[in-house]
Amino acid sequence: DEARLPEGSGFLVPPVEGRSIKASTFASRKWGWIAEENPDLAVVRTSVGRHGETELLHRDDDELVELSRHDLKAATGLDA
Repeated sequence: DEARLPEGSGFLVPPVEGRSIKASTFASRKWGWIAEENPDLAVVRTSVGRHGETELLHRDDDELVELSRHDLKAATGLDA
């Protein structure tokens, strides 16, 4: 939920971290209208794929979601 989101509107992940995600945006914090629509819902977006990393992008959507969830939890403690 919103109370559990880390401070700020998101974060970047440097390549040296070795994670699949390169960024995460806490959309419900960044754009107020999202939180106003449903204050009990935390909307979080992750981005995957860096320049030259084509292998990761050939994975199916379900696997990309699981990788994103794993990396988000490792970075923030959120269990999305």
